Amino acid sequence: MASITKNKINGCKRIDFRFANKRHYVSLGKMTMKLANEVKTKVEDILAAKLAGHQSSPTTQEWIVQQRKGKTGLIEKLADLDLIHREYRPDVANTLDAFIGSYIESRTDVKSITRRFYGQIRRRLVDYFGKDRRLSDIATGDAKQWRRSLLDSGLSEATTNRSCATAIQFFNEAIDMKAITMNPFKGLPVVVRGNHDRYHFVDRPTIEKVIEACPSAEWRLLVGLARYAGLRIPSEAVPLKWEDISLDGNTMTITSPKTEHHGKGTRVCPIFPALRPLIEDAREAAPTDSEFVLQRYRNPTQNLRTHFQRIIKRAGVEPWVKLWQNLRSSCATELADKYPEHVLTKWLGNTPKVAKEHYFQVTDEHWMRAVLDDSMGKNEGSKSASKCASVPSGLGMNRVAQRFRSESVSVDGARRNTHMQEQVGVTQCAREDSNLHGILLPPAPQAGASANSATRA
Repeated sequence: MASITKNKINGCKRIDFRFANKRHYVSLGKMTMKLANEVKTKVEDILAAKLAGHQSSPTTQEWIVQQRKGKTGLIEKLADLDLIHREYRPDVANTLDAFIGSYIESRTDVKSITRRFYGQIRRRLVDYFGKDRRLSDIATGDAKQWRRSLLDSGLSEATTNRSCATAIQFFNEAIDMKAITMNPFKGLPVVVRGNHDRYHFVDRPTIEKVIEACPSAEWRLLVGLARYAGLRIPSEAVPLKWEDISLDGNTMTITSPKTEHHGKGTRVCPIFPALRPLIEDAREAAPTDSEFVLQRYRNPTQNLRTHFQRIIKRAGVEPWVKLWQNLRSSCATELADKYPEHVLTKWLGNTPKVAKEHYFQVTDEHWMRAVLDDSMGKNEGSKSASKCASVPSGLGMNRVAQRFRSESVSVDGARRNTHMQEQVGVTQCAREDSNLHGILLPPAPQAGASANSATRA
């Protein structure tokens, strides 16, 4: 399983062995063959234990302890190959729950909502692996099975991918702290894409029914801010103050905790006509000395979804998926039909890429407009352009031109002249079509050809 190689020049020895289908070696330096054979025996015992999935012999474990105390390069090499636990860092937790807990506590640079999200991923990992599972005992196959378990539990692919990305973050920190040498979660899918199956466009009549069913002016404004102005609920609605709203200037200054670390902590968006009466009603109902727009729902962690779902049912509407996000998505889709992309993303506080991937929807109105709108082709500017749009390109264009030449026409001069003009228009279209390069077309008639034909007639 292992062998000893001696350098003939300097007399240094090394142990060669294979592990994980790769050749490795451990340098021993200058030592007697007897000592080299003792180390070789220990390495073989460690390899056998690793392959069999059990602990090495007691004598080998004692040898490992002695090597750790000396912090030798040999034990470092074995730890780098993940053959033994890197336990010479007593200040770093090496079990799953303890390490992630200490990591979350150390991240004082992130917002509280991010730390809560870290806590969710911590629970998902601990529930599956156990809190006392060693970090080094989690293999790549274990990480893949964990991901499959999340999908089997009903989590969406986007949520699962976010969980995998955070797990990779945890274990990268463990590598930096030299608690492990490899990240078993590396390579798992982490890209979050929009799930079109969970899109739902909430049209104006539907949201008006929901707003009417709201129990208070504050709730009506909360729903209106999401649907008519595209605010993120609750993160952007909670910090909104009355001084941020200018009814005279028709503007709102929105504080966005989500984009603050990108240097875009605030944005200004207009007060849309549908939103204005909701703001006025809420301002009239609020206490005179109130600072924030939302009085009752000040806690960002408060569960607004359950209450909102009851309001939707009270309005006689079937609750849709992703209640708040689809209101923001519906607002973005509606505005995208009226305003340029750079204006829309400036108002909503996202990038064009994110808007296209996660917010823009194809609505029933888009389909109806496509089916009923017959304006395409009416204003092409010329009769020949209209012919180009209606006649297929490619080889079929040449056949159409030939058909016009060979058609029998009436002896009536006016009608013959009309056919000749159509022939000229179609042939010209064919000559301008880039798909017809290399195809021989009949020569276009001269300008006086029609007149001569009419004279002969």
